[in-house]
Amino acid sequence: MGTRRIPWWRRLSPGQRTALVLAEFVVLGLLWELVVGRLELINPLFAPPPSEIFSGLRDLVVSGEIFPHLATSAYEWVVGFLAAVVVGVISGFLLGRWIPFERLAGPVIWLIYAAPWVAFQPLFTVWFGFGTAAVIFLVFTAAVFPILFNTAAGARDVDRATIDCVRVFGFRGLSVYRAVIVPATFPFIVVGLRHGVVIANIGLLVGEITGATKGLGALIALKTAQFQVGATFAILLISVLFTTLMSQILLWIGRRSAPWYFESNGAG
Repeated sequence: MGTRRIPWWRRLSPGQRTALVLAEFVVLGLLWELVVGRLELINPLFAPPPSEIFSGLRDLVVSGEIFPHLATSAYEWVVGFLAAVVVGVISGFLLGRWIPFERLAGPVIWLIYAAPWVAFQPLFTVWFGFGTAAVIFLVFTAAVFPILFNTAAGARDVDRATIDCVRVFGFRGLSVYRAVIVPATFPFIVVGLRHGVVIANIGLLVGEITGATKGLGALIALKTAQFQVGATFAILLISVLFTTLMSQILLWIGRRSAPWYFESNGAG
């Protein structure tokens, strides 16, 4: 049998991969500018060209209008996401490793998860009022389930023979978690966190657009009502860049901490 040929994209260095992605975005941006901004084949009201988007971003930054909204969104996202991490990881370990909890709480968790969390936003507004509390709770609700279920899957997937092996060497109780279960589950936690980052950002914008006067979502609603489409797309660009950055940071942490999983599975 011949040796398996490594795909060319797997042979690229991290710097080359980054350069390739940037080149793709540059080409896409140039084509977008040509089709919309120069040839006007598409109505700019539906998809403003990059030049108009960057002009809207410049106006938001120079006027300082975006910064209070950015600070509000950052606070809501951080508080809601950190709460989701704590609850999701702890509940995930319980769901994956403790049978009584899985039997009693598992069906309830799945029932709540099956409900469309976006539909609860008006109810959260009734509970917490207009403002940051309702948005934080929506961010938490959106992010907690991907983290919880991925953690549970990882904790449940730990090899039983490995646990028995470390117990032969005297490991008991929490020491088994520190030595085997937590390290084996960590890649699954990172995957859950990456999913949670994306869904949390969606929850943030949904909550702010429909039930807040401050935040990037509220600013999107305002600029859309004023037909400032370039500024609207600029805010969306900021949201996308933030989500992408957080996802890549988590992927980097995963590759550094569990290279055997992320490299072998081609995650990223």
